[in-house]
Amino acid sequence: MRDFTLAAYKEYLRAIKSSYENILTFSEYFSAEPKPENFCIIRHDVDRKPRNALRMAKLENGMA
Repeated sequence: MRDFTLAAYKEYLRAIKSSYENILTFSEYFSAEPKPENFCIIRHDVDRKPRNALRMAKLENGMA
């Protein structure tokens, strides 16, 4: 069973933060010179539950 709760997403974000030096947006990556060697871009696919987008954004911001 897949877990799409905010608690599971928070654990996912913690794992990313511990594995990558840089977490970038697409625009940050494309404007970066030189390109970082160790990075992660998180893509949000919230079209099925757009109300979750704000909750996810607040969680990400709080962990920044």
